[in-house]
Amino acid sequence: MSKGGLWTDLVLGLNRAAVGLYFTMAGVGKVSGELQNGIGSFYEGPFTSMKPSWLPAWFAYPYGVALPWIEVVVGALLLVGLLTRLMSVLTWLMLLSFTIALVIASGSVVGGTFPWHKNFFLLLITLWFIVVGGGRFALDRTVLGRAAKVATGA
Repeated sequence: MSKGGLWTDLVLGLNRAAVGLYFTMAGVGKVSGELQNGIGSFYEGPFTSMKPSWLPAWFAYPYGVALPWIEVVVGALLLVGLLTRLMSVLTWLMLLSFTIALVIASGSVVGGTFPWHKNFFLLLITLWFIVVGGGRFALDRTVLGRAAKVATGA
């Protein structure tokens, strides 16, 4: 494989699109619940059940209410590769907050219901996007006129 080659960008683009689609669909499911049950219903339900007791309401409430909408927007922009690094940072921060909440809720970092199967891997993949950008198949390059870096640093 050549440095900065087509295959590197293809794999980068497929991973970016997959993570973006995952977040978009997760957000769409929550937003549809918000539209059916009222704004704030996600906060009152799933969010509150996972919210650490030490997290102050002044922070938790706006975050919990905005989260479904943020997931849709951030996921969609990541899916198409627009503002890739910024959206990757936001995705990474969301994943970190989810992981912290899940660790606290499960009471353990190992075993139990802790989601090793996705959050740690999504954190690593998202970190990759932060470091290398969106690649040649991202809209960053076309819309913003940026030459995207690839995983090899070329």
